Amino acid sequence: MVTTKTTCDLDMSYFPFDIQTCHIKMYIIGNNKFDFTLYVEWDTGTVSESRNGAWNLVGKNYSVDDNLEMIDLELSFERRPLFLLLNIFLPIIVLALLTPIVFALPKHSGERVGYSITMLLAISVYMTIISDNLPQNSDPMPLVSIMMFIWYILDSAIVFIVIINTKIYNIKENKPVPLLARKFVHLTRIITCEKAQNENETSEGKGESQSTEANTEDCSTALDRDDCSSHANIKWSHVSTAIDKWFFVISYAFKILIPIIFFSMAKANSKPPEN
Repeated sequence: MVTTKTTCDLDMSYFPFDIQTCHIKMYIIGNNKFDFTLYVEWDTGTVSESRNGAWNLVGKNYSVDDNLEMIDLELSFERRPLFLLLNIFLPIIVLALLTPIVFALPKHSGERVGYSITMLLAISVYMTIISDNLPQNSDPMPLVSIMMFIWYILDSAIVFIVIINTKIYNIKENKPVPLLARKFVHLTRIITCEKAQNENETSEGKGESQSTEANTEDCSTALDRDDCSSHANIKWSHVSTAIDKWFFVISYAFKILIPIIFFSMAKANSKPPEN
């Protein structure tokens, strides 16, 4: 019995749902000096097929050259992804889903910028951990690296938006709100079924209350009317709140959609070969 060691080129495109195929070529030296008959078969009782915690043998095949000069062995291994999913991917997915919560934090707490920067640094640390488990090869580029980079860009954008939105919130009330910003706030109130602030205020007379409700109904049907009371009472703090609501939904949509696309592509393209 002869024991040999060999290496294979890895295709990490769909890590950690990848299937690696190794081709091992064994040449017979001096086969033309004497006549012989070559029989090749798999010995299922050898140690080579023992259970491995990281890989699972899913396919094996061999072929013999017509001139009996070479034996080509083909072995396919499927990675066991459970350890990597629980220890690397699940924590980073949780961190990614926690980042958009910054838009739900009170603006007076003073922790919005610090929270978003902390999440950005946490994503950076996990990018380093994943890169240590990947070969230094960019051809092809692993999809998980692309997903991590997109998450990093999104978290960087969230930090930028939080800083700009804090600046908008602290604008003095004597500065007028542009018409486009007021329409943006009014559209947000319609989508979220939120009533204008002046609807909840207590009026002194019944006629005044009915007039306020009528003005609010007019605003809900025409966004281009600037003379509505709901438009007139819009402040910069309302614009900041509307920005928080929109980016809270948009951030979660991207954070959930990206891993779904990644895992779907990885599972669809990681099919074991036929024996």
